[in-house]
Amino acid sequence: MNATSVELNIFQKYFNSILEKLWNRFVKLNRIISFYTYLCLKYRIPPKELYNSTLHQHTLTLKKNSINLEENDASILKKIGLPARKWSSVDSFVKAVSREVKSAQNTRTILNFVELIVLRNLLKGQNVRIGASTFTKLLKLHQELLEEKSI
Repeated sequence: MNATSVELNIFQKYFNSILEKLWNRFVKLNRIISFYTYLCLKYRIPPKELYNSTLHQHTLTLKKNSINLEENDASILKKIGLPARKWSSVDSFVKAVSREVKSAQNTRTILNFVELIVLRNLLKGQNVRIGASTFTKLLKLHQELLEEKSI
């Protein structure tokens, strides 16, 4: 998918608005799942790996690699604790992240977690292979965002 800078700008604003909504849901409503979802999207962490991760200072150690978190993100994660302390199973945590991703989007085309990660990768200029259904959803989302912009 080759997108122009106009499309990428529209998608970037959309992705940033999702991160902002998740952050606000955490701050204003004290929804811890919103913060975990925010971390997953911001740092491209699969929920299963976040669930089984460990935190040492600013470094989040995952199954396959480590991620240096921003100082603010690391201090909040240290304060609220890792998901394994809050959820009884990986599956229930993954479902909670999935629900939170959907609730943070207010468009008719609601992307799932993996599709948002694909969008994030595209926005970072990374080569991403996508299937027909994801491509169709991105086209529909683009159309919806254009309609909202023109109103």
